[in-house]
Amino acid sequence: MTDKLNLVFPHSPLYILLCILVGAAYAFLLYQKKAPWSKTLNYVLAGIRFVFVTLICFLLLAPVVRSVQNTLEKPSLVFAIDNSQSLALMKDTASLQQLTQRLAAIGDKLEKKGVAVEMTSFNTQEALAQLRFTHESSNLSQLLNTIGNNYENRNLDKVVLVSDGIHNQGISPIYQKYNFPVWTVGLGDTTLKKDLKV
Repeated sequence: MTDKLNLVFPHSPLYILLCILVGAAYAFLLYQKKAPWSKTLNYVLAGIRFVFVTLICFLLLAPVVRSVQNTLEKPSLVFAIDNSQSLALMKDTASLQQLTQRLAAIGDKLEKKGVAVEMTSFNTQEALAQLRFTHESSNLSQLLNTIGNNYENRNLDKVVLVSDGIHNQGISPIYQKYNFPVWTVGLGDTTLKKDLKV
């Protein structure tokens, strides 16, 4: 993070000369006539008036101090993990544990290369090692929208969606636009199932 202070004049620096002229003219007009007090006191009062009027004019045209703060933010990568029941039906517990271990290992490697990694799922309070794949609904669009809101105006490089692609709530992510690239890792059984047999 670097800080930089700049003194910026909204007007030309020649306006300082104009301020001095205004102060001198104002003091001269007020104190040119003979006053009931001594000449020395008259000069002192004129000088004070000159300084104050010049200062007021200068403050009206004063330079602006502009502070620029640059913050270097690491690129972020978010693993959006579908922890719904449909994945647990297609894969056994050992396979799901292997999946979470592999994701954790990939995350560690990326963080060593300077990438900020976050793992998120439908239930954001569950850590990666605690994922049980028991979530009853699969609202993929809400998951991706939440990530977009959380990373607004931040350096979000990409989102990796780890899912079987089955969604039973919300809009299909295919029909939505996101301000970040979404990479997908397909899991589960891709065989089409018949809903009804006669």
